[in-house]
Order: sequence, then structure tokens, then C-alpha cells
Amino acid sequence: MPKKWLILFVKDLRNDFNDREQMKRLLTFFLLAVMAGIIPAIAQNERSSFEEFRKEVRGNFQNFRKKVFEDYDKYLDGIWKEYNAFKGEERNPIPKPKQVPVSENAEPLPSQSPKMSPKKEPEPQMTTSDKIYYYGLEIAMPFIEISNTLPNGKNQKDYAKLWKIFSHHKIERHVLPTLLQTAEDCNFNDWFTFDFVRQYVNTFFDKESSGTRISLLHYLMKHAGYDVRIGLKEEGNPVLFVAFEQKVYARGYCVFNDTPYYIFYDIKDEQDVLGSSRFYTCDIPANIDNGKKLDLLIKKNIMMPDMPETYQFSYKDLSIQGTLNANVIQMLHHYPQMPVECYAKSIIDTELRKNIVRQLKIQLQAISTKTAIDTILQFVQYAFQYATDDEQHGFEKPYFFEEILYYPKCDCEDRSVFYSYLLWEVLNVENHLIEYPGHECVAVYLENPINGHGYRYDNKTFYISDPTYIGATTGMCMPNYIDNKPKIELSR
Repeated sequence: MPKKWLILFVKDLRNDFNDREQMKRLLTFFLLAVMAGIIPAIAQNERSSFEEFRKEVRGNFQNFRKKVFEDYDKYLDGIWKEYNAFKGEERNPIPKPKQVPVSENAEPLPSQSPKMSPKKEPEPQMTTSDKIYYYGLEIAMPFIEISNTLPNGKNQKDYAKLWKIFSHHKIERHVLPTLLQTAEDCNFNDWFTFDFVRQYVNTFFDKESSGTRISLLHYLMKHAGYDVRIGLKEEGNPVLFVAFEQKVYARGYCVFNDTPYYIFYDIKDEQDVLGSSRFYTCDIPANIDNGKKLDLLIKKNIMMPDMPETYQFSYKDLSIQGTLNANVIQMLHHYPQMPVECYAKSIIDTELRKNIVRQLKIQLQAISTKTAIDTILQFVQYAFQYATDDEQHGFEKPYFFEEILYYPKCDCEDRSVFYSYLLWEVLNVENHLIEYPGHECVAVYLENPINGHGYRYDNKTFYISDPTYIGATTGMCMPNYIDNKPKIELSR
């Protein structure tokens, strides 16, 4: 094969595939295929065009994927192995304080009426018509009538039968193009794509058994290219095992081939593993391409029908105001819990952020950087009310930047994600998102030394700047953490 074709082929992969895992799988297949002789002489025939060569490789890869799907019912009908499940891990098991910590020189907290959120609809609307409703979206879907009496998924053999039935009716050809195109139009990441497909299944197959719905969700997600597996709890509950790029907290999981797969139940059986338990799933050869893991990072603005909600926060001479899309906020309500730095890296609404940054830059333009740092710090301390997630939501709920503007109260992680972003975007101040046992805060780099608590990193001194320690200025650390070395989670 001409060397230039190999170079062009690799460049072609980079251009066509934004997903690194998908590109890696295709390139791996290509190299193995060359060694195995699957790619025929076309690659060595100078009279054949590169375009033909590219189509040949992709065609063989798609045939390989098709073969995997054709054989998948055999895995489902084969041996199912037993695995232990593990309780979901807590990100930081130390309880947060019920009352907001206050420094000795703090001003009295302003008396505020709690900001009331509009009526939330944390779950998308259900319907039995030919439309799917999803947080303001209304999408027409083809009606799929399956004449067979579907197995209920009470035993392992049912899942091979269900796969064959779905394959016979070619359900993926009827519904996936619409679902995936909508997901692309709305800039859904992998999680929202999964949740959207799950909403389709729950809407159109709401009368079916839990086993049927989990089986269909598994079938569609596999055909969409994702790494999911079907299983049964020893009590007979059907489950879907989902692999993620990030660590997921507070959700039970099993480990297959050194990869954690997190457990999702059917909507009518929704629960989590509270302790070790036994689960069963079919044995799949290690060399089989199981698809890509779900990436929880949100890298593009989520484009949804607008349900505007105003926000306004102020303290002394600093204030911000604007509107946000409550439909998007509601989508985030039950987002899988991931490392705090992933919330800080994700982008929900670029225009909302630009508006806040623009307002603050105007208000802070006449003061020094050090004064501006403490001005934003005290704004976050005093303008937002404090509550633990358990008190407000009943479960651990770290916020994305935009969510702090919507909910009545927030805790240390939420304030730190918000404050760290403002330091970098408004003031261009280098800072760290840091973690103590049971507490999250920020540290900032100052060129000119000050008296205060901090640490050395990369030959620079970073000073503690805590948006939850009411009344504290930069350099002041909560007494409980003075002797603790913080963990740096994100560097801006």
C-alpha cells in the first residue's frame, strides 16, 4: 500500500471523526485488517483512487460492526456470568456544615427572602401519542407495532429473543435516525442522548414490562454505538450497565474486564444498589468492540426551547442580572454525579456567561486586581444563600455554573465552581479549584505576596480564597483546614 495513502487515511480519520474512541477503533480495525489480509489488493493498486480505498476500509468496518450485531443474540443466549456489585462511592464522605461558616470580622448576612424557583418538572412529560416530549421538545416519532407477544425479561433467555424480535422489525432503522438527529440538533452530549433515547422507550413502550423496556434501551444504545450491557439482579430486576468516561459517584456498579459499568434500572424499578449484591450478564469475548463510553462533559451549548427565568443578585456595588432557560436547568436536575472539576469544565450557556462577565468587567474596571478579587469573593459570599444539597434537594447535587443562578441556595462546591470561573474570565487571575475533607474552595495566584494562608505550586504562591467562609478575604482559611494540605482538582 502506498505510504501516502496511509498518511491521507489517518488525516481523513481526524477530519471525519470528532470522537477519538470511534477514530481509534476504526484505525485499529484498519491495521488489523491489513495484517490479516481483509483489505484486498485495492490498497496496492495505483489505478484505484484513494476515495475507493477509503470506502473499502469503511465498508469493511461497517460489515465488521454488522457481524457483531448479528452475533449478539448468540452472546445473550449463551453463558451468563455472576458478578458482585459495589455500592456507589461518595465523592467526599465528610459531612458539610449545616450552617455557613462565618469569620470573626464578617458583616451581618443580609436578610433575604429565599429566591423562589418556578414550579419544576424534573421528569419529562409522558404521552401515549406518536410524539415524544422532552423538557420543552416535542418530536413526532413513527409508531412501531410489534405483533409478537414479547417476553417479559424474567429470565436470561428472554433477552436473546427480544434482541431477535427488535432486529426482525429493524426498530433501529425506524427510530434512531430521528432520535440521533434531534440529539445532534440540540447539541446533546452522550448523557442527554442516552436520556433522550430512554424517554422514547418509556413513552412508546410504557405498557410493556420492565425487561422489555430495558432490553429495547440496550438494543438502541448498542446500535447508536455506545458501551452498554444488559443484566439481571439476582432478585430478577432487569438492569442496564453503562460505561462512562468519567468516574460516577453515588451509583452502584459492577466491574467487567477492569471497566466499571454503572447500574441503571427501569423507570418503574428505579433504585440504586445500597450494598453488595449479585448480578448476571452475558459473557462477551474481550476482543469484541463494545462501543464507546458515555462522556459526561458538556462541551456545547444545549439548544432547547426557551422557558425564560430571570435572575438578579447583588451585594454592595456589585450586581448581575439576566435570564436563563429553565428547560435546560431541569434537564440537569438528575445529572449523574461526577468529579467537581467536570462541572467546572462543562459549558451550558455561553451567552449567559458572556453577559455576566461583561457586567462584572464594567463594574470592576476602576479598581486594582487584588481589590477586585476580594470584591467578587465577598459578592459570592453574601449574594447567595447557603444550604447543603441534602437539605435542599435530598441528595448530593453539585451545580454547573448556570444552576447557581436558578436554585434558592447553594453550597461550597457550587460557589467555588462559580467563583473560580469569574476569577479567570473577568480578571484573568490564575486559580485552583481545591478540595479539603468535606469542603471545596478556591486558591488564587498573586504576584505580590500577602500575609495569609496558601501553598506553593509550580514555583508560585497560591492563597486560599474561600467563597463559603463568610467575611473572609483572600489569604484567610477556615480554622479547621489550616493544617490540611488541599487537593488541587482544577487549574485555570
